[in-house]
This record gives sequence, structure tokens and C-alpha cells, in this order.
Amino acid sequence: MISLRTSPASDALKLAILQQVAVMILAAGIMDGGGIFLVAFFALIAYWGGVLLIRARRPHGFTKTDLFLFRWGYFLLCVVSFFLAQFIWKLRGYVA
Repeated sequence: MISLRTSPASDALKLAILQQVAVMILAAGIMDGGGIFLVAFFALIAYWGGVLLIRARRPHGFTKTDLFLFRWGYFLLCVVSFFLAQFIWKLRGYVA
């Protein structure tokens, strides 16, 4: 018999992948020379680095916080990355 049960971690990661695809498509459509897309891409790299780090540290089970970060961590990283990029661009003189 085929089991249709999945783990909460795989469900959370599937949701995260859907979010990332949607954000990357929308960010690619913004005509700002690729600035927003680059911020979203850096958030994507940071997200998967964090997922791999959590997976390496907890191979047998995840906490509720881990699952929350798997589900919504990409959006949190996008927001933080956007404000961090704005701050760095102002320091470099790219944004008035």
C-alpha cells in the first residue's frame, strides 16, 4: 500500500520553494537594472545555506522554530536583505 504521509519538514520546504519561485519571477520583472532580483537572489542563497546548516546540526528531527524558519524564513531574509542592501548602497553613494 502506498503511504501519502509526508514529513512536516518536506511540506515546509515545498512551500518555501513555491515562495522562492514566485518572488524570483516577480523580482525579475521589476525594471531596476536587476537590483531587487540580486537582493532576492542573495536572500535565496542565504536561506538554503541556513537550511543546510540546520539539517547538518539536527539530522534526526527539527524543532518548531526550525519548521517555522523553513516555511517563512525566506520572506524574513528578503526583508532583511532589502534593508541591508539599501544601507550598503547609501554608504557607497549609489542611492541618494
